[in-house]
This record gives sequence, structure tokens and C-alpha cells, in this order.
Amino acid sequence: MDITIIVVAYNRKESLKRILLSLNNARYDDDRVRLIISIDKSENDDILQIANDCLWDHGEKIVEMQSEHLGLHRHVIKCGDMSEKYSNIILLEDDLYVSPNFYRYSKSALSFYKLDKQIAGISLYSQKFNESAWLPFEPIKSNGDTFFMQLASSWGQVWCFEQWSDFKKWYFQNISISIDESSKLPMNIVMWPETSWKKYFMKYLVEKDKYFVYPYISHTTNFGDKGTHFKDNTDTFQVALDMTDNPIYKFYVLNESISVYDIFCENINLYKILEIIPEHLTIDIYGIKKINLFKRYILSSQILHYKVVKSFDLALRPQELNIIESLYGEKIFLYDKNEEVPAIS
Repeated sequence: MDITIIVVAYNRKESLKRILLSLNNARYDDDRVRLIISIDKSENDDILQIANDCLWDHGEKIVEMQSEHLGLHRHVIKCGDMSEKYSNIILLEDDLYVSPNFYRYSKSALSFYKLDKQIAGISLYSQKFNESAWLPFEPIKSNGDTFFMQLASSWGQVWCFEQWSDFKKWYFQNISISIDESSKLPMNIVMWPETSWKKYFMKYLVEKDKYFVYPYISHTTNFGDKGTHFKDNTDTFQVALDMTDNPIYKFYVLNESISVYDIFCENINLYKILEIIPEHLTIDIYGIKKINLFKRYILSSQILHYKVVKSFDLALRPQELNIIESLYGEKIFLYDKNEEVPAIS
């Protein structure tokens, strides 16, 4: 399987040097791999020099300087479109760092998930933080090396042409439609600026009921360097990298996994434990979903004025384990919306 690596760069010199060094030092199993460095137009000529001078011992290197300033949104879309020419791509922004095994994982995961219509992309980054709740996130461990999220990855992702083209068709039809409070998205995502391509991919995932594949152990980490979406450097999104020797990956399809999460980082499979059909159940353990998303039954940490059917503790991690293990307490409540309880004045 031929996979092309694309690095998205703009004006961060040290960031570009760092990711290019990690890429050259990674393992490629004797494959000849194409590297494209796509540079958005700026006044910083040093970026082009760094790209031209960097070592790449593993195949063809192409440096592309954009003829106009695109901005991150348009630049990522343009790089994603390269999948039409190169079929399979790994897209990396310049403030990332890759594990030695990122290519082997990408190749193995893409081979397994490429034809799965429920899968819209493959993440190299392992999500450890819920940005919508601004709280830690930890997926429950199931068989295999991956879990699933209705959350687009922008910190290292793999697409085949079919996955990208399905999104692009939807994108052309919906780009003129504003993403506002009526969208079934967390408010922090709704408020992201138009420089974000990812919020459109998020809406696509929700509307089309598709998912990204995520690794339990990360193959990229994010330095959070100052740039388009970070006003200052931040280490909030740094995660541990897979540094093992000769890993062998085990994959399962989405329907075989207990570790499947919606765009709010809530495990959607808890309906099986609660024995309530998904059409009647809202999972809201983080407590950030709005009332317009509530179905008849609501599993939430919010204090709501509905009848409490059951209640659970919030001591175990991951947090859904409290429900799976029937650890009863007074932190998470299963409400019946059909039976309203008056507020205490």
C-alpha cells in the first residue's frame, strides 16, 4: 500500500524542524515513502529553506510553496485533495511529533478500515482530553488496539481517497450553511472560528453517523506551539507516544467494540447496560449537553428536575465503568424525562 506523507507548514521554523526530524527517524520497513511539505505563503523565507534542506532518506521529497496565502482551513482542504492523486495520505500539521511506529500503524490500520463505510478517517493521536468539557478523557479498554470517536482528528490523521471524497462531496453541499446553536455539536465547536476546517468535518460525522478510529497508545503528540489556533504555547495536549519495538496491531470493527464515543466523548454503548434503546436514551455523564438533545431517558451528572430511576457513583475510571459495574451512588443520575419533579424553592 502506497501512502504519501503530507506536512502542513506556515511560519513556525522550529516546529517544522522538529517534525521533519521525527519523520526522518521513524521506521518505514524498507518502504519507499513520498514526503510532501506544503508551505502556505508567508513573508518568512526561512520555512522554504528548512523544507529544502531537511534530510529525507526514505523516498521522494516534494516541497510545494502555495502561490497565495490560504489560511489553515483552505490549506488543509487543499492538502486533503491530494488524496485524489496519491490515493492514501497521512496529514500532519507542523507542531506535531511522530512516534517511530506511526507509519507501520497507519499502514496496518488503513489496510483494515479502508473499506468500512462507518469510518471517515484514522487518527494517529490518542485523545486524552475532552475539550468540550475541559476535563480529562479516558476510553474504556476493549479488545484490540483502537477505539472509535465521532470526533475528527487534526493532530495526525490518515485518509484514503474514498474517505476524503465522501467528506468533500458533503462539504461542497454544506459549506454555505452556518454552524450555529441549532447544530447538534458542543458549543465550543460551534464557536470555533472559520479558520477551522475540523468543525465542518465534525458536523459531517454527526450528520452521516460516521467515526474516526483512534489508537489507545498515541502515534503523534501535539506541542501546542503558538499559531493560528493557539495564542500561546501550551502543553495541554501532550500525550505519551508508542515507543515499542516491532509492534503487531490487532483491530476490530466498530460494531464489535464497547469503546465507541459520540462528539461529546460519551460512550454510546451504555444503552446495552441500561437496557434502553438508543432512540430513547441520552448519555451525558460530562454534564454539558443541552436540553434540546435530551430524549426520554437521560444519564447525566447534571441536576435535573425529572424522576431519578437509578443513580451511580463517579469514582471509577473510565467514568462509564461506574455504570457497567453498577457502582451506585449520588453523582450520575438516570432520569425519566416523562416524569417531571418540581424544583425546590
